[in-house]
Amino acid sequence: MNLKELRSQFTVFIFFPDADENTAIKGAFVEAGYESFIFIDQDLLLQRLKEAAPHVVLFSVEALDSSLSDFVSQVLEANSEVQFACVAPAAQSDTLNEYREYNFASMIPSGEQVPVRSVWAVDQVCETLYRTYQNEELLKKSEDVRFQASQLQKRIHDLESRKPIVREVPFVDKMAIYQNANSKDDYLEIFLKSLPCKGIYFKFLATVSSFVATSAQGIDIESIKGVGSRLTPEETKNLLDSLSAGEVPRALQELMNEGLKVRQYFSKPVPVHQALDGLFIFWGNLDFHFQQIENDFLVFQLLYQQAHLIKRSEALDIFDSVTELYNRNYFLKKIEEEIARSRRLEKAVSVIRLSIDHLAEMEQSFGRSNRDLILRTIASIVKKTSRVNDMACRTEDNEFSLILPHCARKGAALRAERLRRIIEGHTFAINDLKVTISCGVSEYPSLSTGASDLEVSASKALEFIASRGGNKVCLFKPVHEFKPDFVVPPM
Repeated sequence: MNLKELRSQFTVFIFFPDADENTAIKGAFVEAGYESFIFIDQDLLLQRLKEAAPHVVLFSVEALDSSLSDFVSQVLEANSEVQFACVAPAAQSDTLNEYREYNFASMIPSGEQVPVRSVWAVDQVCETLYRTYQNEELLKKSEDVRFQASQLQKRIHDLESRKPIVREVPFVDKMAIYQNANSKDDYLEIFLKSLPCKGIYFKFLATVSSFVATSAQGIDIESIKGVGSRLTPEETKNLLDSLSAGEVPRALQELMNEGLKVRQYFSKPVPVHQALDGLFIFWGNLDFHFQQIENDFLVFQLLYQQAHLIKRSEALDIFDSVTELYNRNYFLKKIEEEIARSRRLEKAVSVIRLSIDHLAEMEQSFGRSNRDLILRTIASIVKKTSRVNDMACRTEDNEFSLILPHCARKGAALRAERLRRIIEGHTFAINDLKVTISCGVSEYPSLSTGASDLEVSASKALEFIASRGGNKVCLFKPVHEFKPDFVVPPM
């Protein structure tokens, strides 16, 4: 989402003592794209808050008719989620700092260019709010996904306990053929191979409104792989409903009739998470009917949906919400995998662990929203300067970790130094702020014995250099008796 779109979703109440200043500031917010309202009377502001609360109240302490504490209490009583952006003399910073836990998200020093600086400050507040709402939505989706997965598991359990009516093979035995499946593709391949008839699976590509043949049973898949059809705008309307009713898009009908010379067939859509994943088409001898494989299809569909939900649930758990880098859980998983690959190929793998110098002081001076802006900027620089196969993660509140496959200790140290210099030379959009970082570097096999030791040794190097003023790179040095699992060149 771009900044203009983000601004259009938020409302700002503007409260300054001077009518001209109010108008100038409102003009800046209207031009920026915010829905904004100006107030000169404090009672009217509080009344409107009760009727329709904004996301942010931008105010000057000089406009208040009451004490600051009374004003804050009255606003939060009307709506506890309203955020404050306060314009005040810099000398009042210490006083305002006491209100940070009461939704004071930004403090703008009074003086020149207040309208421009106010828009900038409110941008940071609203971006933080947006990400908070986004995280809450992701959490809700994650809970919904887990709930649906549990419901599917319950349905599968119920099927296991049912006595078969038509077929002699119990559901539990039907499920047993999938015991080695680890992905949706595995379930699809096993199901097709178990069919007593012929079948094709057409994957639905929603972005281009097309079906594409990806898997088949009973015919040469290579002859039709990638073959499919693009839907007409009319066919895309209520697509899942029409497929569930047995309708088949015209282009797929032509493929079956003209391309494969099949006149009688049965189709079944595969929905996942209220969206269409693909379409099966089955056919066999003249007396074949879908009822012969209906129970098999039901078991496949339940397990396929469960695999999809589990994959979605896992995806929600691997990203850091502030920086959009991978999180610590993903780092721990990947570092184990990279160590295993390093041992197998006898190639080095390194870790750079970095922290931002004096981040706590920056947060105290500029606010949490600006702290998050600094973190996101660092994350962006890290991603832009990384190789394709490098993995960048946020592993602690003020800590990033980079996994560098096939990179030995000296190469990793040079990469860390280059990154340190780039960040040191970058000007941040916060009063031309300059930021520095500290980096700890370690490598397997030359400096550590495994995944856990690689992580710990990089942390020790980081702690060492950060405790000595930071803004440097430190390469971990193992004990004198250390013997590597195998020898690699230092570069």
